[in-house]
Amino acid sequence: MKRLWIGVMLIVSGIGFAVHLVSDTAAKAQGTFDRRDMLSSIVENVIVPGQTAFMAASAELQAAADEFAASPNAGNLAALQLAWRQASNVWQEIAIFAMDLRLTAMHNQISKPPANIKFIEDILQGDDEITEAYIHGVGSTSKGLPAIEYLIFSTDSTAEETAATFADPRRRQYLLALAANLRRNANDLRRYWSESGRHYAKTFIQANQEGGQLQGSINMLANRIFYHLEDNLQMRLGHPAGIALGSEPRPDLVESPRSGQSLQHIAHNLMGLQNTFNGGQLENSLGFDDYLDFLGAEFEGRPLSEAINARFQAVIQAIDSIEQPLHTAVVESPAKIASLYEAMRQLLILIRTDMKSHLSILVTLSDRDGDQ
Repeated sequence: MKRLWIGVMLIVSGIGFAVHLVSDTAAKAQGTFDRRDMLSSIVENVIVPGQTAFMAASAELQAAADEFAASPNAGNLAALQLAWRQASNVWQEIAIFAMDLRLTAMHNQISKPPANIKFIEDILQGDDEITEAYIHGVGSTSKGLPAIEYLIFSTDSTAEETAATFADPRRRQYLLALAANLRRNANDLRRYWSESGRHYAKTFIQANQEGGQLQGSINMLANRIFYHLEDNLQMRLGHPAGIALGSEPRPDLVESPRSGQSLQHIAHNLMGLQNTFNGGQLENSLGFDDYLDFLGAEFEGRPLSEAINARFQAVIQAIDSIEQPLHTAVVESPAKIASLYEAMRQLLILIRTDMKSHLSILVTLSDRDGDQ
C-alpha cells in the first residue's frame, strides 16, 4: 500500500483521473519494469491533479483579493491571507516539476523568493499604470506569491493597520494585478503540460529530451528530488538555524517570515516530493518506490522504498513538533530545529546515496536560475 500523507493538492473535490497502468506486480511477473508507465503515473496522479488544484487555489486567491480591494478591512484581510496560505501550500507540492528552462522560467513567475522589496516599492511609488499586463512584464521577484505575501502580511503591524495601507489606490491596483497575473500563470503552466498547449506531458513520458533516452526524464526528475531536499535542508532550514553556516541563528534568512509559513512550506514541499517518489496515492500507481522494489533494493534488511517513506514520515513528525514559526523557533527551540535538521539530513542521504546508486542516476543539480 502506498504510504503518503494527503496533501492539499489531492483533496480538491471534483478531480478524477483514469489511470491505466501496468502494476508493479505484473511488471515483476513479466520480468520487466515499464518506466514509461511510471512516468505516466507521475503525470496523471501527481502533476495533473496538482496543477489543477493550484489553478483552483489561484482563482480563490484572486476572488479574495477582489473582495478585499473592494472593502479593505481586517476581516477581508484575514480571508485573503488564508487564501494565500492555501495557494502557497499547494504550490509547494508541485514546485518540483521545473523540468526544463521554459518550465523554470514559468515557475519563477509564480514564486521566486525572496521578493525584491525595493523593486516593489519603486512600482508603488511610481506613476506607471499598474495592470495585469504591466505586472506580466516585470521581473519575477516583483510578482507572484512572494510579492503578494509582502503586501498583505506584516511582522510589526496589526491587521487593521495593514488593511489601512490599502487606502492607497496604487497598493490596491498592485494587489489586484498580482492576483490576476498569478492566476494567468497557473493556467499557462497547466496548458504547457496539456494537449491543448505544448503537451509537455507527452514529451516528459516519452523522454524526448536531449539525447532521446528514456532515462532522461527519470534522471531529471530524480535530480529535482535531490535538489529540493538539499534546498530544504540547507537554504530553508540550515542557514536560518545557523547549522549550515556554523554561526548563531539567522532568523533574517527565513524564507517567509512575514506570513510565518516557512515550516508549512517545507512540509508541503516534502509531501510533494514523497508523492512524486511514490507516483501518486492510488494502489496501482507506479513510482520510484516500485522501481526500487522491482530491483530488489534493500536497506538494513527491509525494502529501501519502505525505509525512504519512513524517513519522510520522521521529517514530517519533526516539523509537526515545532509549534512556533521558523523565524522564532531557530532562536527559541534550537533542539527541535536540530532534530528536524538531522531527520532531513538522514532522508537526503538515503535518497541521494542509496536510491541514486540503485537507479544509476547521474547527479546534475542546478541552482535557482531565472530573471530578477
